[in-house]
Amino acid sequence: MPASQHVPGDPELIDGVLPVSTQEDATTAAIAGGDVCNMAEASDAWLTCSTSGVGPFRVATPYGKAVNLVKVELWLNPVYVYVKAGATIPPNNDVIRSAATAGRVDAFVDGTSAVNLRVGAYKAKGNVTPIQGDGVTATTSASAGDLILIRTYSR
Repeated sequence: MPASQHVPGDPELIDGVLPVSTQEDATTAAIAGGDVCNMAEASDAWLTCSTSGVGPFRVATPYGKAVNLVKVELWLNPVYVYVKAGATIPPNNDVIRSAATAGRVDAFVDGTSAVNLRVGAYKAKGNVTPIQGDGVTATTSASAGDLILIRTYSR
């Protein structure tokens, strides 16, 4: 069986719940598909989460947003969605916004990572053969730049 061909921001239909997206106010900066986003406190508009951003978080749909547009389509939480890893993430680990690359996720470290940085839980690596997390093939660690499936947390 060939690997899937998911792109950042693709949802995965798990739990029998269809993902829902909404159009939200956004800053004028570009947002890539699958970017982890947070709200700019000064403008109450969404943007790609910086390496110092805090939640709440949402993930941009695969379409992202071009420069100077005022709306972005974001997935409502909770959702299973593909994003990019910013650093090594152990299997089945919670993830936080990346401290290294804007819009990506890093591993949550108990006792070190702040809870308000938590985005969701790492479920499987995307676009690999065999498919991970299928009940037969175990999820492996993700490396920086890998496409991964996460389940976002509700806030």
